[in-house]
Amino acid sequence: ECMPEAARDAAGIILAELAKLGSFTDEEFQRAKNSLKQSITMNLESKAVVVEDTGRQLLMSSRVATGKQFRAMVDAVEPKDLTQVVVKMLEKPATLVSYGPVQKVPDYAAVAQACNQVKEQLARQL
Repeated sequence: ECMPEAARDAAGIILAELAKLGSFTDEEFQRAKNSLKQSITMNLESKAVVVEDTGRQLLMSSRVATGKQFRAMVDAVEPKDLTQVVVKMLEKPATLVSYGPVQKVPDYAAVAQACNQVKEQLARQL
C-alpha cells in the first residue's frame, strides 16, 4: 500500500542508512564480505544464472571473470572503499522522483542539503 505521508520519513531513512557506511565494525564488514562471497558461489551453481551473468559481464566489460576472481575482488575491498563510493555518489546532484500525491514529498532543496551533509560527514572520516 502506498503511504504518501511516509515520503519525508523514507528520504531521511535512506540518508541515515548511507551515513552508516562510515561507521561499522570490522566484524560487520567481514560478515558482509563473507555473505557476498557465499552468494556469488551459490549463484554459480545455477546454469541459468551463470549464462545470464556471463552475458552481462561481456556486455559491460568485454570479459568474463571467474567465481574465484570475484571472490578475490571482494576480499580486496577495504572499509574505506565503501565510504569513498558513497561520497562519490553523493557528489552528483540528488534526483528526486515522485508519483501520486506529492504534498508530503520533501522539498528538493532540503533533500539536496541533507545529501551534502551526509557527504561531508563521510568525507571527514576518510
